[in-house]
Amino acid sequence: SNLTFGFRAVWSKMAMSKTLSSTAVYAYTTLVSVVICTPLALIMEGGALKAGAEAAIAKVGAQQFWGDLFMVGLLYHLYNQFAFNTLQRVSPVSHGVCNVVKRIAIIFSSVLFFNQVMTTQAMVGTCIAIAGTYLYTEASKKPAAPKAA
Repeated sequence: SNLTFGFRAVWSKMAMSKTLSSTAVYAYTTLVSVVICTPLALIMEGGALKAGAEAAIAKVGAQQFWGDLFMVGLLYHLYNQFAFNTLQRVSPVSHGVCNVVKRIAIIFSSVLFFNQVMTTQAMVGTCIAIAGTYLYTEASKKPAAPKAA
């Protein structure tokens, strides 16, 4: 998924720099995703999707279910809109680095607030992500080498 998100960032940035704003690119990306993913989700999940929704409604009630579903959709939309607006202002690489920092913050928040136990693999991965972010930041500070003629 990281590879596809990287491609999406690069291609979206190219589209933004030509004629479309970040909001327009996100709107078109969302519409294309709905057209592609909705039929696939209905084919693949079908009855399980309906049964899962009915089970959730039975557990928490219809008002809570639909309210939570609306809020999750709204907040996810706003998160992605913010990401595309940020992408318009920075390079795709910087955007990717910011995404890594966001993931690190989520990991540390889950440890701090939810007492999530970090596995050795998670700690190694987090250290690699932090080191990579540091190296990128340091490399970005150096002036670009002059191009040879």
